[in-house]
Amino acid sequence: MNIRIGGAVVAICFTSAHPLVAQLRSVDLTGVPSKSFSTPITSVTKGVELANGRFLFVDRSEVSVLLADFSSDKLLVLGGRGAGPGEYRVPSHPVSDGKGGAIVADQALGRALLVSGAGVVQGTGLTREEIDGSPSAIRGMDSLGRLY
Repeated sequence: MNIRIGGAVVAICFTSAHPLVAQLRSVDLTGVPSKSFSTPITSVTKGVELANGRFLFVDRSEVSVLLADFSSDKLLVLGGRGAGPGEYRVPSHPVSDGKGGAIVADQALGRALLVSGAGVVQGTGLTREEIDGSPSAIRGMDSLGRLY
């Protein structure tokens, strides 16, 4: 199929492929929630489910990285505000690290908070110098460590 965009003709190829396993997960967003928290949350960004089943997200209003454990109704704050190891100033939404953990870019410090699949802060890394760009531009990482 060819489509004209502006003055150029672009060829588009459609293929029929089976969806990946991750695409087959169904989520029912209707009805009463199956789990909830007794602790109030101010503002939730999109988040990442870690290998241990807990949910990592950022509360931008409170400027904190949070780990939600629905099975125990616990909400843990990971790291803290600052510029030291395991700390952040302006955390953005977490993305998967391809190994069950997550990367939380810090827009102010130009690096990322690295969280393991068990929900433990492993430190900081992926600086502007290391990746030759902004860590907040990272959309994910595969199991081989390639950034997207």
